[in-house]
Amino acid sequence: LLELMKRDVPYFPKAKVEVVPNFYERSLEEIQTKGQSKSIRLLYLTNIMKTKGILELLDAFELLATRFDNIVLNIAGEFLGDYILAERDIRDAFFEKYRALKADTRGKIDYFGVVTGQDKINLLRDSDIFVLPTFHKSEAFPLSIIEAMRAGNVIITTKHNYLPSLVSAKNGCLIDIHSPVAIAKAISYFADHRNEMAKIQAFNMRYAKKMYPRERYVERLTMIFENV
Repeated sequence: LLELMKRDVPYFPKAKVEVVPNFYERSLEEIQTKGQSKSIRLLYLTNIMKTKGILELLDAFELLATRFDNIVLNIAGEFLGDYILAERDIRDAFFEKYRALKADTRGKIDYFGVVTGQDKINLLRDSDIFVLPTFHKSEAFPLSIIEAMRAGNVIITTKHNYLPSLVSAKNGCLIDIHSPVAIAKAISYFADHRNEMAKIQAFNMRYAKKMYPRERYVERLTMIFENV
């Protein structure tokens, strides 16, 4: 999926390893412009796991809600266990932390469960900043990031594994893992600099259209097979 991954993938000595980046769903092509909102709309759209940083995000949102009246957080995904917390435990931890928030802060958070189809497109389209504070051991090339780019979102994710090869300052911001303060600081920056946020959103939409369309993926595979 990325050039850097070649060195970490075991293969036979005589094998030829090729790089084929991922692609976003064609249904996202319906998003042609990014509408602006008075609110700062955050999106977490991936599996809800301890190592994906969901609890750190809730802590960060608690900090943000004390400063910004117009911030909202949408969360979508399936609860899954990992090597730190089982599915039941992360579910319990999530809702325990949610219930501990002040009532007005809870009112700015929506959990949608698993979303697909048009519901997923709508969430991506109607968000401003995609947040993935992951420290998952096998994090590689999250499809959710390029989908969020294509939908015109600023990307905030961590300096973890291959993510710095996928996200640069042109796409958003890279932050340290395990840090609600770093998450809140990055989000606050874009909330305070809405013009810069809009520029990155427009860039990400153009960038994803160029780098990650399905057609480019197919062309790359076709070229590899034709030269075998």
